[in-house]
Amino acid sequence: MNPNDPIDPPPAPVEPAPAPRQQDSVGKGVLWALGWQLGAIVLSAPLFFTCWGLIQWFALVPVCISRRRKGYPLMAKGVLIAGFVGVLLNVGCAALILGNLGNMH
Repeated sequence: MNPNDPIDPPPAPVEPAPAPRQQDSVGKGVLWALGWQLGAIVLSAPLFFTCWGLIQWFALVPVCISRRRKGYPLMAKGVLIAGFVGVLLNVGCAALILGNLGNMH
């Protein structure tokens, strides 16, 4: 057969290899969450001591959804873990402060 024969189909184009993705890990999700929490602290400084446990979720929920949609489920899990630890720390600190207010003489 002649290589220039019009009956033969043209060769299929070669697709480039996909770019390598970042490693997915819970630790990277925690780092993402800490960065976003610091940003939320700066933006919500006047309300920080009253309702920080709730304010942080306004920053963390979109980050978690973004990481999950981009194919990083472990990062999304790390964001949630950091958020829950933040809530626990907030509640613990509030309990210590409010619990000791009555003991002041």
